[in-house]
Amino acid sequence: MADFNFRLKAIPIGNEASKSQYVCAYLVAVTNLFEYRFKVRPEKNVSGPNGHGPVDFALVLVRASRIIGITEVKDKDFLQGIAQNSVQCESAALSNYKKKSLVS
Repeated sequence: MADFNFRLKAIPIGNEASKSQYVCAYLVAVTNLFEYRFKVRPEKNVSGPNGHGPVDFALVLVRASRIIGITEVKDKDFLQGIAQNSVQCESAALSNYKKKSLVS
């Protein structure tokens, strides 16, 4: 919690880049709770039938190298963020399926 208070004093929450700093801090805190079973991958590339490109943050299961979560940080347009996140989750699910098929 002290880290968040220091960030708040040093980084005002005024744009997408600064909001991204806070999101990253929370994601790192969550990975610590689960003893590093997950890794936070900023700007992780995903691809699928409805689009491809980097997501703001992906949570990747370490032992299986599978994407288990995606976070998209938006400055203002919350609904656009939800739509973008949905498409990226679909792409990640397809990517995980392809990896599983290659391993089997």
